[in-house]
Amino acid sequence: YIVFFFFFFSSRRRHTRCSGVSWARRCVQETVVLAFGGINYGGEFLSPTTKALMDFGAKFPCFIKRDFQIWRLVMPCVLHANFGHILFNCISQLVFGTSIETVHGVKKIAILYLLSGIGGNLFSSLISSDLSVGASTCIFGLLGTQLGYLILNWNALGPNSGREKFLCVIIVILMLNLLAGLRNKLIDNWGHLGGLISGILGGMCILIPMAGELDPYSRRVKNIGMYGLISFYVFGLLALFTFIKVNCMSL
Repeated sequence: YIVFFFFFFSSRRRHTRCSGVSWARRCVQETVVLAFGGINYGGEFLSPTTKALMDFGAKFPCFIKRDFQIWRLVMPCVLHANFGHILFNCISQLVFGTSIETVHGVKKIAILYLLSGIGGNLFSSLISSDLSVGASTCIFGLLGTQLGYLILNWNALGPNSGREKFLCVIIVILMLNLLAGLRNKLIDNWGHLGGLISGILGGMCILIPMAGELDPYSRRVKNIGMYGLISFYVFGLLALFTFIKVNCMSL
């Protein structure tokens, strides 16, 4: 953890001196740092053991509910199971994160990234008691952010702007990734879905309309996004800590 925070704050200082170093690249750096943390922790190269992942904060609903280890909703975003896992997520973060950050800025995307990761892990905890790690919840949130931004500006774009084509492209990308998750039992599709929902609602309420001013439509969309996002987290946490049953023997 000391290594992680050192790299985080040192990269922030470098960012102030060089605007070419984007937040998306910095996020990849932190992800790689924590992945290397598990190398000499009983596992093979970039493949930490289950114990290492658990000690570093993998999502495990039993510990979240029984021991109130809330950080396990955050830490899985920077933990990965193996080299292929971290490589794919780093590439995805650079592709989607850099382009979105250019349009909307560092602060808003950093907030949406974190909210999506937490929302994805929370939603997954409500349905699955299995251990899971990975930044893919955040990446699905970035795609959801694009969808939320499209919904926010649907009227402003107009019928001849190609908005329908852009919507189809996003839906196809999401469907292909979700279908890939159905074929691989090791992929946490519930986390992906939760990150997507958080990203859509967050994009609707946090991002700024293209026109800069709120018209009745965009104001209504923002209200739906805000109340939807708050309800998602509040009811999700209440459900997890009250009536949702978790399996502590699922490791």
